[in-house]
Amino acid sequence: MCFAAFPAGILGQITVASVTDAASYGPRVAPGSLATVFGTSLAGSTASASGLPLPTTLGGTRVLINGAAVPLLYASPTQINFQVPRTLAAGTASLIVASTSGGASAAFPFLVTPEAPALFQDSSNNAAAQSTSYQAITPKNPAAAGSTVIVYLTGIGPVNNPVADGASAPASPLAQATTKYSASIGGVSAKVGFLGLSPGFAGLAQANIEVPSTLATGTYPLTVTIGGLVSASAQLAVTGSGTAPAPVLSLTSKAPFANGLTSSVNVLDTLAYVCSPQRISIVDLTSFSYVGEFGDATLLGGGGICALNNATGSPILVDAIQISGVASYLVYSVASPLQPVFLAQPPLYSNPSSAIALQNVTSLSFTGPYSVSTTNWYTFDNKLNITKQYGDFFTFAFNSPTYPAVLSFLNLTTGFPASSENSPKPNGLVVPQNQLYSPIAAYICGTTALNTTTGNALLTVVDLSNISLPTPVVQLVTSSAAVFTGFGYQFALPGEPNLLLITGNTANIRNPGIVDAATGGANFAYTGNLTLTTAYLTNTGTAADFENITSIGTTVTNIQTNGTYYVQGLGGQFFALVTQPPATDLNGPATLMIVDARTVSSPVVYPVATAWGLSSILVLTDGTTEYLLAPTSQGLSVYTVTLPQ
Repeated sequence: MCFAAFPAGILGQITVASVTDAASYGPRVAPGSLATVFGTSLAGSTASASGLPLPTTLGGTRVLINGAAVPLLYASPTQINFQVPRTLAAGTASLIVASTSGGASAAFPFLVTPEAPALFQDSSNNAAAQSTSYQAITPKNPAAAGSTVIVYLTGIGPVNNPVADGASAPASPLAQATTKYSASIGGVSAKVGFLGLSPGFAGLAQANIEVPSTLATGTYPLTVTIGGLVSASAQLAVTGSGTAPAPVLSLTSKAPFANGLTSSVNVLDTLAYVCSPQRISIVDLTSFSYVGEFGDATLLGGGGICALNNATGSPILVDAIQISGVASYLVYSVASPLQPVFLAQPPLYSNPSSAIALQNVTSLSFTGPYSVSTTNWYTFDNKLNITKQYGDFFTFAFNSPTYPAVLSFLNLTTGFPASSENSPKPNGLVVPQNQLYSPIAAYICGTTALNTTTGNALLTVVDLSNISLPTPVVQLVTSSAAVFTGFGYQFALPGEPNLLLITGNTANIRNPGIVDAATGGANFAYTGNLTLTTAYLTNTGTAADFENITSIGTTVTNIQTNGTYYVQGLGGQFFALVTQPPATDLNGPATLMIVDARTVSSPVVYPVATAWGLSSILVLTDGTTEYLLAPTSQGLSVYTVTLPQ
């Protein structure tokens, strides 16, 4: 079991930065589970509990939840591990760290859910697991397919034999979980023989899981679902003779730092800029280390979608932000890559056809000195019924990065629903250069539904040859999906068709919405399953290539998701994508997946990792090896891409 190391502040005032589960460091905890406080000056010294029952004071400090002291396992100046009270009600609770000498932190609110499954794992994401003979399962000592492994976790929720806070769980009778549960290894359902508190420990749980006999030798993501809430994954090494998925991604390294629950990543030379709502973190890719951050004073919690541009004289980083319903761009010069300079904050004006200012920017990309963005938002009444939908496509001119300005909106064209301001546009990107010709075009993901949630998935091709008059020219409609949310491509040899993979959902935005228990806001999440639509693009080296799309077919998966916005082509007809959690677990972790599209008409999808804060991906190469960057709430994960021969 491991505990993450986050950059520490200067000792002084007790400050709480976050409250997480103690295993995967997710943003929710369950009654009776083990949890962690990160912050500064949390304790005067480092100390661990010497036995059971657990004490309520360690290192000269206490943790108070809703005013009551709780059992502590470990305390240090930057981290405290504690047990959440068994009788704590679900909802928002308040935590204070108090020194025995009199100082105390401000009250910190955190989320409590009835269950919050979280798997313990080491720094390489290997699950804390044992065989039934209590031998550690490691990559050098894998679990045999068909055998039973004991996996350690926390956050299992209520049990049939409740145990006092801080006390040892009994061996007889066992304290077994009472909420419905399941497990998955490599996307394959795995039988759970027992789920309950681990005897002799406080707050620690174990799951006895049977490794599917169909698995081949390899390393697979393991997840546990309890009460409809899924855990972040941990890797489990397996030996077997079944049929394994293609070993396309392998975790190479991690750059740890405190990141947001949503973020995007861009690369300039050997530096990665990870843009979260609160700040932009800088990672040195030569050493895979965190080297700094900026933007706190300007982002104000509203950032997350950014893009780099080298076509404006010197490189700039642009971040699309939204604060209190007002959208704008933040422009930073990265001419000195480790010392970015804030340049401008131009407002995003209203569409001329509407007096309502633009809201909820969903995408941002560049073609030369011009940016392309989409928006997707709606208004609703006091019963959470949608009253109107909005979606814009617009360009900005960054010829002068200090004074960027709106340039154009999508030309309204009869017969093209996506050209309407009332057509939702959850994603849109400039199409990059191929081997023979660089078409000036963008694709917009959307739906035929206008002010309704019933429609078909829609991909619209936009001609940008006149950047002042972007014009829709072709639409691809798919009836097997209600909305498209993302797409990726990979270029073939000259003369061979390029492959396009478009992700979508079988159901549109929920209407009416429901109140989100975590935020108190309205929840209009997509409620359907992930769809995968494949298509060919011609590759003749002419300007018409970007609009000559031939649909191959749509595969409807059994994966529930609230949208799949980031898709990256890996080559060899393989893609990587990130599926957001389902509407039933909207605030849960997301999943990085591989799509094997070698059989173009029926692509196969399988999971690589499930993690908190996983929202975007980026593929890059050093000339010899291809890598995939994936930000999470704990930093930046780097995967090596190995395509099957």
